[in-house]
Amino acid sequence: MHQGSEFVNVSSDTLVGVAAIATFIGKTARQTTHLVENRRIPAFKLGDRWHMRKSTYTAHLSRLEAGSMPRLAGAASEHHAA
Repeated sequence: MHQGSEFVNVSSDTLVGVAAIATFIGKTARQTTHLVENRRIPAFKLGDRWHMRKSTYTAHLSRLEAGSMPRLAGAASEHHAA
């Protein structure tokens, strides 16, 4: 599969099954089932098995981090001259 200027090996990028996803994200199978069923992580169901791409999950985390980063000290609205 081609993404932009990179080629992604879909088989090595795709996790199949809750157990594989759970291991990758560091959660229990039960926690992972809750996350995927409630659409809290970017997984999709094919037949009766959940799948998730590692690259999509990593991009999802990057977006979360970018949206939750605290303001840096000295930002214009926080900096007051004495």
